[in-house]
This record gives sequence, C-alpha cells and structure tokens, in this order.
Amino acid sequence: MIRFLIPAMLLAGAGLCHAQTVPTAPLQVTASVDPVCDIGGAPDGNLPSGQGDFGRHSALGVEFDRDIILTMSVDLSIRCTKGVTPTIAFDYGQNANGSQRRMRGPHSALIPYELRRGLATAPLWDDRPWPVTIAAGQEQRLPVYGTVTSLQPNLPDGIYTDQVQVTLSY
Repeated sequence: MIRFLIPAMLLAGAGLCHAQTVPTAPLQVTASVDPVCDIGGAPDGNLPSGQGDFGRHSALGVEFDRDIILTMSVDLSIRCTKGVTPTIAFDYGQNANGSQRRMRGPHSALIPYELRRGLATAPLWDDRPWPVTIAAGQEQRLPVYGTVTSLQPNLPDGIYTDQVQVTLSY
C-alpha cells in the first residue's frame, strides 16, 4: 500500500507546479512641470536684484533750486516658464501717504518720488497688476524709472530710503 501512495503524491505535486502563474501589475510613471516665474531679488531666485539710486545731491543747492528734478533707472530681472503670462504690481512703499511714495531720511524728513514704466510722462507703476510679456525661459529686464520732481529746502543731510514690494503673479 505504501507503494501506491508515493506515486500518487508525486503526480499531485507535479500538477500544482505546472498550474502556477506569475503575478503582474501595471506601473504608471508620470512627471509634472509646474508653471513658475522668478524675479530678481527673490529669496529663492537666481536672478540679480535691482536697486534704484537717485544719487548724491547738495542740500545747499536745493535751497536755491526748487525745480530740481532727480532721476534714476533700474532694471528688474524676470524669467518664467513657457505658457506663463505674468502680471507685476508695485506697492506704494513703507513711507507712502496714500498713493504718494516717499523716501524717509534723518529726523523723519520725507522726499516724495514716483516710479514710472518709462521716461517722463509714462504711466506710473502702481499696485494694480500690469501684464508683462516674457519669452519662455529667457531673462527679461523690466525697466523702472524714478523721478523726484521737487525737494524741500533745508532737508537734513543724510540718506533717504524707501522699500517698495514688487509682486509677480502668474
């Protein structure tokens, strides 16, 4: 009786090995490319930041020339990925009175100034979002022009500054 059992067990085991299947499953592979823009001076950006400087001027000359006009220009660097249509807006700065930008100096003295999108009578950069045209992936320099159209006499000597927040939305 033992003789018959062993061949029967071998035949049953051989049938199980032949019926085995190999499991398979699909593997989905994806990548996402997010739209992105960079502006010069951003903490995580790689573009140079802009800084406008009206230069050095004598306070003595201001007493005799109230029609003095100071100008400066600076380029903001912007770069965006393909398909992105950004807008840019400039707040009125830390020392503004309404929409009048002002630089603050010694003894809280103030010098009003404007930021324009071009020379002289060009529209002002303001807190509204303005569309910007940029070639995909290419750095573009956005000009910002500043003007001081009048200085008060007897301004205290020193450095006058303001900080304007520039917002690039996309």
